[in-house]
Order: sequence, then C-alpha cells, then structure tokens
Amino acid sequence: MKAVCRGLLAASVAAALLASAGPRAWACSIPVFRYALERWPAEPYEAVVFHKGPLAGEAKAALDELRSASAGQGVIANIEVRTADLAGVLDKELDALWRAQAGAEPPWLVVHYPASLRVEQNAWAGKLTTAAARSLLNSPARAEIARHLANGYCASWLLVESGDKAQDNAAAKVLKEELAKLEKTLELPSTMDSGLEPEPPEVDDGNQDPPQLKVAFGLVRVSPSAPAEQAFLDTIFSLEPEFKKAGKPLAFAVFGQGRALPPLVGEGINAENIADVCSFVVGPCSCQVKAMNPGWDLLMAADWAAAVSGELVKDPEPPELAGSVPTPLAKAAAKLPPPPAPFNPAPPEPRRATLLRNVFLAVAGGVVLLAIVSAALMRKRRG
Repeated sequence: MKAVCRGLLAASVAAALLASAGPRAWACSIPVFRYALERWPAEPYEAVVFHKGPLAGEAKAALDELRSASAGQGVIANIEVRTADLAGVLDKELDALWRAQAGAEPPWLVVHYPASLRVEQNAWAGKLTTAAARSLLNSPARAEIARHLANGYCASWLLVESGDKAQDNAAAKVLKEELAKLEKTLELPSTMDSGLEPEPPEVDDGNQDPPQLKVAFGLVRVSPSAPAEQAFLDTIFSLEPEFKKAGKPLAFAVFGQGRALPPLVGEGINAENIADVCSFVVGPCSCQVKAMNPGWDLLMAADWAAAVSGELVKDPEPPELAGSVPTPLAKAAAKLPPPPAPFNPAPPEPRRATLLRNVFLAVAGGVVLLAIVSAALMRKRRG
C-alpha cells in the first residue's frame, strides 16, 4: 500500500513539475490556491439514472434534486445528469453500463468520476432515493471544507480516519501543530513575474477593496463510520481501493473549488510533507493549465461564484518557452522514490483504469506536447 500511494504522489508531483517547467514569464504572483479558486471550475461528475417507464414519487423527487443541483438552482454541485429508460432501447454504452450493475433494480443511480480522470470504475452506485441524492451532493464534512475555502483559507485539510483512535489522534495532532506553525511562517508571493496585475472587484459602488489574501488552513476530521459521510467516502475509496485497505489515516489537502491533492498516508502525515504540500498551495501559480496540476475534484455542493469577491487573476499574453520549476515541488519530488511498476502486470482490462496509470499518461502526453512546441519554435526561428 505504501509503495502504491507514494508512487501516486510521486507521479502527481512529476506531472506538476512537467507543467511548471514551462515559461517563467507565464508565472505570476497569484498563489496557487487563489488562482484555482478563480480559474479552475470543478469538473462535473456524471450521474446516470436508470429507470423503467416514467418516474414518480420519491424517485422523481430525487431526480429533480439532482437536476436542480446540476442547473445551479438552489443547491449548486459539480454534477451532470442523464437518464436511461430501460423500457426503450439503450445505446451500446448505456446497455453495457446497466449490465455491469450486479443485482441492480430500477430506479438505479450510477455516478461516474470526471471525464479527465479516465477512470471507468463507478464513483458510486445504488438505489435512487432522495437520501442517496442528498448525501451524494453534500455532507457535513464537505460543507465545512467549502466554508473554509469560501472564507479565504489556502487549503482545508481533510483527515479521513482509520478507525484506530491512537493513529487518528496522532495524525490530527501533527496536522494541527504544523498547520498552526505554517500559518505564521509561510508567506504569500510578493513580486509580479509576468505583469499580472490584480483586477479590482466588480462592484456597483466602487468602494470595495480588492480581496485580501491570508495564509490560513482548516482541518476537518471524518470518521469512516459516520453515516452522513458514507457516500462521500465511497467516492474517495472507489477512486483508489488501496486507500481503504491501508488501515491508516489519510490526509488530503483540498483547495480551489474543491480540488484534492493525493493524500499523505499514515506515517507520511509528518511535518516535512505537510510543509511541502502547503508551500505548493501557497506558492506562485506556475502553470495555469489545470489538467497539468496534481489532484482531482471532489463532488460537493458550493456556490464558488459567490465565494470569489473580486478577481486577482488577469490573463497574460502567451510567452516564449523557457524553463523553471517551483522550489517546493522540486523539493518534494527529490524526496519521493520513483513511481513503482504497475501493481497488476497482467494484460490491461478494458473496463478498469486506475488513477496511477492516468497520471503516467498525462506526464507522457505533456512530454510530447513540450517536444512539439519546442520543435515548432526552432523551425520558426530558422525561418
């Protein structure tokens, strides 16, 4: 388990290093957490509702709640909804998805991860009820995380407990102590590297000051047996089943619009690793391309548009290529071992894609992209 999780973290850091090896002139003094809040909208999960004939009663009410959240009416969540009527003829994709649901009876809800993850494992699946719909969209832990981020915290740390009281309390103690220290020692970026000047907030009276950033971190603990958090935890453990098998506490830094970084696991929840993760989140944003940064978006309800009071980010002109790597990520990468070989050497299964493999593909794609751009620039200069 340790090798798998450390490999996942190493691969994610490698992807971020590759992304940030782009132009120094395209970097800015806007911290990663603020750039992410303003410019990285949470990617939607896909909810598929299988039914037979018209829905009525509780099932219809549940579908209406999901659709309302998708449309931003009342509760706002990063989810898209589509339906599949089993009384008719399903397309090939939906038919295969339905057949893969062992023991399912309509109305049935299947939730997929964001498309960019390329993970075909279900994030969640179960009977369509109003309770299921509501627990998928929100929970006390996610509401607290959203409150932290909306109030300007750099990151909200989610501690998913193992169930072992001693381990969980020790992890929480380290996090509390180190986050308190980092709030006093970490500094926000102070110089502009690319001419990205802060934009004043768009307000009617013109008297509101630009948003004031601060170094602050939150901590949210979640018990693995908390009834209100089961759907949320399912979306985490289904992404990487090894997390649950580890039997150790997991600490995720969540920033921006609910983007979670790969977790620190068990003994990895230590002062040095916590400092490295926080330094990355507070440091200057070196890569504006969200997909080239580590992490994934949690499924959660939040009005992020209301959370952004004025904008600090202003788009620059595209620069020429040059290289630079942010110090905190370079330091983190140096301490991590090389990613392990895939832990299932058998021929690939078409219905199974792990997050680790996807990160490697992203890194490889980035290398090819850099090579193409560099070659194009060289040809331009020769011409």
